[in-house]
Amino acid sequence: ADKVDDDDDEEAEAAPAPVSTPGAPIRVRTAGGREAIVLEKMQRGWFRVELDQNANDEGGAGERKSMRRPHGFAPGQDHLLDAAPQAAFVPKPKGSGSSKGRKSSVQQSGPGPVPVGAVQAITAGGRVATILERKQRGWFAVELDGNANDEGGAFERKSMRRPMFAPGQDSVLDSAPDAMPYAPPHYYHAPPPPGVPVAQPAALPGAAQGAPNAMSPADMAAAFAQFQQFQQFLQMRGALPPQS
Repeated sequence: ADKVDDDDDEEAEAAPAPVSTPGAPIRVRTAGGREAIVLEKMQRGWFRVELDQNANDEGGAGERKSMRRPHGFAPGQDHLLDAAPQAAFVPKPKGSGSSKGRKSSVQQSGPGPVPVGAVQAITAGGRVATILERKQRGWFAVELDGNANDEGGAFERKSMRRPMFAPGQDSVLDSAPDAMPYAPPHYYHAPPPPGVPVAQPAALPGAAQGAPNAMSPADMAAAFAQFQQFQQFLQMRGALPPQS
């Protein structure tokens, strides 16, 4: 009798991986030993699952979550995971990007304006990206080519970090133009240092005759040129649509 009990204990400890039958939900074992129903297979090794009722540090009872292969699942279940239904790809509508400016992206129907000095590099997925500007902390503003994939849409403008490019291109990335800082108009003068007397500004033309103050034609032309430069800067950043 004792021999029979020992055999039963060994069978209980060696819990086999669930077996999937055609038409039935695909059941697998997590790395923590829980049973999970695989709802759908997503991209880059991720799966949407529903855990069993035995809550632990992997998740609550009946919790639905995303888990990645191989770390989230027990080994020897690739045939079950590969048989899971593929998640439907739903493209994001325009203007629904993240609120974080660094990760925002702009969808375009064709190439947009490119600043002087822009370079081209190859992404980790093999696409050609035009580097519009080099930002801080290893980030770059880029425009992707017309071959849409999981890295982004055709001619999409987005921010990418250095590890998201194919290796061996540091010299190319370092040669990209710096982000254009906003330059104040030429008629802006910084305040003088403390203790220096402030001179009274000269009256604008027409002030002596009681006419309203007005900018000189030269200042108006310079301000309009500054406005055009700033407008082009916003278009390169994707904040304004390119002019046709």
